[in-house]
Amino acid sequence: FQIVRYSGEQVRNPLRQRRRRVLSNLAPFTRGSALALAVVIWHTADPGSATALAHRLSEELEEGDALILRDVSDGAELDPVVAHHSTIEHVGGSGGEADTVLVVAADIAPEPSLVSGMRRGAKEFDAWTGVLLDPPGGAVAAAGFDLAFTGRTSPSRSGLSIERLPETVFLSAAVPGELFAVRRQTIDELGALGAATTPAGVALDLSLRLRASGARAGVMPGARGRLPNWQPREAGIEDRFPSVVRSYPGPILAVTGPALALTGPAEITRGLLAGDGREAIGSYKAGLLAAREAASERSTLGALRALDAATFSDGLGSAGPGMSLPTRALAGAWWGATSSVMRARRARHRRQAARS
Repeated sequence: FQIVRYSGEQVRNPLRQRRRRVLSNLAPFTRGSALALAVVIWHTADPGSATALAHRLSEELEEGDALILRDVSDGAELDPVVAHHSTIEHVGGSGGEADTVLVVAADIAPEPSLVSGMRRGAKEFDAWTGVLLDPPGGAVAAAGFDLAFTGRTSPSRSGLSIERLPETVFLSAAVPGELFAVRRQTIDELGALGAATTPAGVALDLSLRLRASGARAGVMPGARGRLPNWQPREAGIEDRFPSVVRSYPGPILAVTGPALALTGPAEITRGLLAGDGREAIGSYKAGLLAAREAASERSTLGALRALDAATFSDGLGSAGPGMSLPTRALAGAWWGATSSVMRARRARHRRQAARS
């Protein structure tokens, strides 16, 4: 890999260095401790935009940070120490020693203090995201994600004015692939995250593993970036199917399976109407193959599934983006009945435990 050092970083201000050392020593005693980051910038065969973003973020980098440009044209990986298709743009420390991995899409337009806002992760979160704004920057495109039982995600607080956005951190069911951070310790505990076809797929797989293990994701309102489009990208079938199969508890997977089986034909029909039928069929086949391979990983990930089915299902919705009214009604009825049964089972088990 290629190493490029910024000329502005070669001669540092001694007072600035001293201030950073003092803040580093005080960090463990503060509620939102400053973290050493390995900043990974996703891009798809467009290193120019990634390099431009690297220059914009370089002013917020600390001594222990590493900034890595990652080409994800052939699939996305989260581990920042892998040098494949990567360029190290800033070397202030080793990516393998960073406390946190911060992922930013190359086409994000960062608001001031994006990195510093993401650096101070709240202690109650194992992964977190910032606020994604619409292209003009006046409204929220996504402040975290809502999660449907089929693995589909939809932006939370979409369209909300930034003046009405809460100032304190809050929970999120899932994180978007355009902007998220995860603690290195969490990656070690959850196991190596497999490569996905898109960054959104990596983020979805991480979100489902967090949910299965009882860990939590959140939103840092002070970290903001503008999207090039009006909404974040969603993981496709080829990434959703294996992530759901790997992470869902058995009872929920049993009732989700038929819904997933119907998702494919619906996506293919939508693709045919849009003129992308061949691509939709290819994605469906790839999703089925990946799900079959992921089924063999369920036993190795069994220790991660610390939540019972009812607790896992709490907060999961039934509707995904772009659903027709009949599909939305059918999914709502199916998931409503299923979640009611799950909650009834949980209440019965708790009563039995109390009596014993």
